Amino acid sequence: MVEPGETKVKTEGIDETYEDNIMFSDEDYEGFAFVQDVACNVNDKAGTPDSWILLDSQSTVDVFKNKKLLKNIRDAKKTLSLHCNAGIATVKKILDLPGYDTVWFYEDGTANILSFNNVKKKY
Repeated sequence: MVEPGETKVKTEGIDETYEDNIMFSDEDYEGFAFVQDVACNVNDKAGTPDSWILLDSQSTVDVFKNKKLLKNIRDAKKTLSLHCNAGIATVKKILDLPGYDTVWFYEDGTANILSFNNVKKKY
C-alpha cells in the first residue's frame, strides 16, 4: 500500500516505494549544494541573476548577456545564428571573459552561458 506522499516504483517485478529504491543516500551529497530555485528581478519576471555564469551541457557555444563581466567588446568577423528556445537570434558581437577566452555577446539573452564541452576542451 502506498502512503500519502510516497511514490510507488516497480523494479524487476518487485514493488517498492521510491525511498526504498534510491541509489544514493543523503551522506553521498554531503558538501554539495544544488540550486534549483528561481530568482526574480525587480520587474517580477522569473530569471537568472545577471551575475551568474551557467555551465550548460547542451550548449555548443559560449554566449553572455552581461557585458559587465566581459572586456574588449568588438564586432565578430562572422555572425552567429544562435538557436534557442525563443527561436533564432543573430549575434554579431564578441567579448573577452577574463581568465577564460572570447565569448559571444547577446544582450537580449536570458543568461551568461559557458558550453560544458568548450570548458572541458580548455581545462
